[in-house]
Amino acid sequence: MRALAGLTILVTLFAMAVAWQDRWTEGLARERDHIRTTSELAANPADGWSRLIVGRPSGAPIPVTPPTFLERDEDLGAEPPAPPPEDWDEPAFAPDTEHVVAPGEVLGTICQKHYGTARMELVNLVSKYNRLEDADDIDLGQTIRLPDVRRFPLSDL
Repeated sequence: MRALAGLTILVTLFAMAVAWQDRWTEGLARERDHIRTTSELAANPADGWSRLIVGRPSGAPIPVTPPTFLERDEDLGAEPPAPPPEDWDEPAFAPDTEHVVAPGEVLGTICQKHYGTARMELVNLVSKYNRLEDADDIDLGQTIRLPDVRRFPLSDL
């Protein structure tokens, strides 16, 4: 008899847990659907742009087109920047040095030999300059271009 009462209690508790879980998931689904239907995501197919408003609307009018930078400068009364003087020369950089990767070399050792430092910032910049996906992604016999160090915005080399 006790076993039957215990089994009945377990089955009842299990049924209550299933009902609670169903109500919980239905509530979450209703909340998700409410958020999807009331979000302020409106697409304007005429210009290809979308608008997403996060939070409460401020009541400010929505601009039809964003102002350009020139319009903003004119609104502020700023003048466009003056062109450089005619006698101004572009900074002259030394031509790139080409280095063929030898056995056992990595980009850090190449930078150490050429620039005198193997700082990680410099190694990453040389990697980007050579359009490498990774600084460790060089192969034996590959030609690496080593530009003038003044091209890089580094200090204390």
